[in-house]
Amino acid sequence: MSTVSEVIDKWSKKAAPIEDVKETHTVDIVIVGAGLGGMVAAAKASELGSTLVLEKMPHIAAVRQAEWAFDSKFQRDAGQTFSAEERENIIGDLMRDDHWSMASQKVVTSFVDHSGALIDWIKPIIEKESDIRLEVEPGWGPYGVSYGKPGYPEPDWFVPLKKYMERNGAKILLNTRGVQLIQDGNGKVTGIIAKNGDGNYIRYNANKGVILTTGSFGKNQAMMEDFFPRYELYSHDMFYPESTGDGHIMALQAGADMESIAWGDSFLTSDVRYNNHTNSTSLADLVYWPAYACLPQLYVNENGKRFINEGGYKAGENPLFCDQANEMRIADGLFWQTPNNKAWSIFDDKNESKLDEKAKTQENGVLHIGGVTSSWPSHGINNHEKLDRDVQDGITVKADTIEELAVKIHMPVETLKATVSRYNEMCQQGHDSDFIKEPIWLNSIDTAPYYASRITSTPCCTRGGITIGPSGRVLDREGKDIKGLYAGGTTAGSALGWQTTINICIISQMFGWLAVQDAYGVLQKPVHSYEKMAEHA
Repeated sequence: MSTVSEVIDKWSKKAAPIEDVKETHTVDIVIVGAGLGGMVAAAKASELGSTLVLEKMPHIAAVRQAEWAFDSKFQRDAGQTFSAEERENIIGDLMRDDHWSMASQKVVTSFVDHSGALIDWIKPIIEKESDIRLEVEPGWGPYGVSYGKPGYPEPDWFVPLKKYMERNGAKILLNTRGVQLIQDGNGKVTGIIAKNGDGNYIRYNANKGVILTTGSFGKNQAMMEDFFPRYELYSHDMFYPESTGDGHIMALQAGADMESIAWGDSFLTSDVRYNNHTNSTSLADLVYWPAYACLPQLYVNENGKRFINEGGYKAGENPLFCDQANEMRIADGLFWQTPNNKAWSIFDDKNESKLDEKAKTQENGVLHIGGVTSSWPSHGINNHEKLDRDVQDGITVKADTIEELAVKIHMPVETLKATVSRYNEMCQQGHDSDFIKEPIWLNSIDTAPYYASRITSTPCCTRGGITIGPSGRVLDREGKDIKGLYAGGTTAGSALGWQTTINICIISQMFGWLAVQDAYGVLQKPVHSYEKMAEHA
C-alpha cells in the first residue's frame, strides 16, 4: 500500500508544458470554477478589478438553503447578541465536535471571524435584484441565516450574483476548462492555460492571482482510490459529474500539499438504483429516499442484528431534534460498522400514527426531524402512497409476519425475530439499554404488515482538499505560501475535518472571498461588535 507521501508525489508530477497556445489575454484575477465558491469570489473580485471566471460546464449552478454566520450586523439588527466567550466557544465546538480537531484552527478561526462580514456583504447584493430575502434562522443552528424565498427548495441565488459581477465587468467563459497553471522561475503562479469548447488552448495571465474553486474530486475514480481506498464500498453517490478534481491536480502539480481525507457529507438513501417518479432535476435523480425508511427506525445488518443508535443523539443531548448533521453521523456509522455499507430499515404499518402520537407530546405538536432524507412530517418523502409505490417498485419489501419478511430479504429468520422481540421489549419499557436511543424514537414493530427497505450511506462531496492558510493562500508541503495561488470551495482543505454541519456552505464561499481581498491587499482584520463597544465604553 502506498504511503500518503507517495500518493501526493504521484499526483504532483508535472505535465509537459502546453505550447500550442492560440491566444493570450491578461486580467487581474482568474477564478476557475463557477460553483458556490467561485461565484462569490467572482462577485467580490468584480468590485476590485478585471475578473475572469472559467467554467468547464455549459452552465453555472450555485444553490443554497442557508449559511452560518457570527456577529453580522444583519443578525445584530434582528436582536442577536455576540460576545468574546461565544466566539471562543464556537471555535472550540467547530474544532472538536464538527471537525474532530483535524482542521487548521487558524483557518477555522478566520472563518468564524469573517463570517459576519461576508453575510453583510452578500445580503444587499442578493436582495437588490431578486425576491430572495435573508432571514435569521436558528433552526439552522444558533447562528443560522437562511435564504428565505417562497417556493422552497433552494433558491438560485447565483442569478443576482451573476448580474452583479457582469454589471461590474466580470466575464464568465462556459465550456472552458482550466488545465495547467503557469509559474515563473520562482514558483509564483502567474496565470493559467485553459481549453475552450473548440479545443483550443488559451493563456490567461493573472496580475493578482488564480483562485481554484473547481469543487471536489468524487468523480475521479483514480483519486478516490488513492486518497480513500474504502471508496469501493459506495454502491452509488451524489457527486456531480464535473467533480473530477481539476483544481486539486493543478495545485498539486504546482507544488501544493493536500489533506488525505476523502470522506465527506453522506446521507442515508435507498441502496436500490431507481428512476424517480418526479420531474426533479436535483440530487433526487441520482439517489432515492424510500418512504419512512430513513427515519430513526430499527436498523439491522445483513445478519439481522442491530448495530447502531438509529437516532444518533445520546441521552439528554437533544431528544426532540434529529437534524441533517445527525443524519450524516448515522450514515457514517452505517458505512464504518457494516462490512458492505448496507443495512435494512425495519418498520411496521402503524409507523406514521406512532410518530404522530409522539408529536402530540411535544410543546408545538411537531416532531423535528430535519434534513434532506428524513424530514418529518414531510408528505413529499414519507407517506403511505409513496410507501405503496416503493413496495410495487421493489424498493421496499412487505410481509404479513416477521418470519415472512426475513425470508423475503434473505436474512436468518430466528435472528431477526429475536432482534425485533428485543427491540419491542425496550420500546415498551421506554428505555434502550443496548444503544441508548432516545425514548421518543422508540416505536415498537408489532402491527402487520411489516416492511424492510435496504439503505446505504451515500456521499455528496469529498472533504479533503488543497491545504490553505487563513486567507485562502495555497500552501506547499513545507507550509509556505505558493505566491499567486489561492483555493476555495471544496477544492480547499484545512477548514473541515471528518464531520461537518451547515457551516460547510459558508466555508465554501468564505475562502475565495477572502482570497480576492488578500490578492488585492485590502483584506482587513475583523473587529467584532463587542470589541467596538469596549472601545467606546
